[in-house]
Parts: sequence; C-alpha cells; structure tokens
Amino acid sequence: MRMYKLFTVKFFEFLAVLVILQIPAESFAQSRKIHFSGDGFLKVDGKRQFIIGTYHLPHDETPCQTLARHGFNLVRTPLEQDALDNAQQYNLFAWSSVGHLKSSAAPEKVEAFRKKIRRWKSHPALLFWVFEDDPAFTWRSVIARVTPEPLIHPYKVVEQEDPDH
Repeated sequence: MRMYKLFTVKFFEFLAVLVILQIPAESFAQSRKIHFSGDGFLKVDGKRQFIIGTYHLPHDETPCQTLARHGFNLVRTPLEQDALDNAQQYNLFAWSSVGHLKSSAAPEKVEAFRKKIRRWKSHPALLFWVFEDDPAFTWRSVIARVTPEPLIHPYKVVEQEDPDH
C-alpha cells in the first residue's frame, strides 16, 4: 500500500510538471501571470486557483454555461475559435491538445507545430497546452506509457514560442 501511495504522488507530480509548465501567460482581459506558489498551489494573476475541470462536456445545448453554473472553471476544448470563445464567455479556463511532435520531425512539421502555438497562445481562455494525453498512465501497470524523453522536444518548442511560463 505504501508503494502505491508513493507511486500515486509521483505520478501526479509528473503530470503537473508536464501539463502546468506549459501554461501560456494570457488572461481574459490582459496578460496572465501563472506560476506555482511556494506551497505548490497554482496561482493565476496572483490569485490562488483551485482548478475543477472536466475532460468531457455535458450533453446539453449550453455545455460551458452548465459547467460554470455548477462550479467548474476548466474545460477541454478543441483549438477552435468558437470553442475557446464559448469557454471565455462563461469565464472558464480551457485546455487544448496541441498535438505530438517527434524530435525527428521534418522541418515543415516543426514549423506547423510552432504556427499552432503562435496562433492560439494569446487566446484569453487558454490556460495550458497538452501534447500527450496521460503519458504516465498504463492500465494495471506502474510502467509509464510514454517516458519523459519524447516529451522534452515538444516542451522546448512550446517554451520557445510561448516563453512566459
């Protein structure tokens, strides 16, 4: 049981570093300042944020409004103007997948990846980027599905294009 708890803590620390370090610095009204406080709590514009998010939208006519009404503040959206604008309209943070990028990718693929970051990094709803979904998760195994090495290259590219975090 002790090993399980240690693994769980390390697993979530690993995910937090991979995901949160990729947060762009724009806000709903102005440039967002995002960092961790001394005790590891996420701060957005100097305010501690307890993130309550969802991967799936509710199946109704106004999913972002429903989420906001029920206390959510983070939603997964595609990198599409309407989806991000809808999240912003209800004061929700959004997270989106920017896709994969292998270190051996052809220059045109790297440039397309960079363009995607440049295109969306200033959207005021965007809270963070994801380029690998659940990299540490493997069903019924303690072995990570994706090791950290393939995540380093896309992280560096994101950091170059969006250096404020």
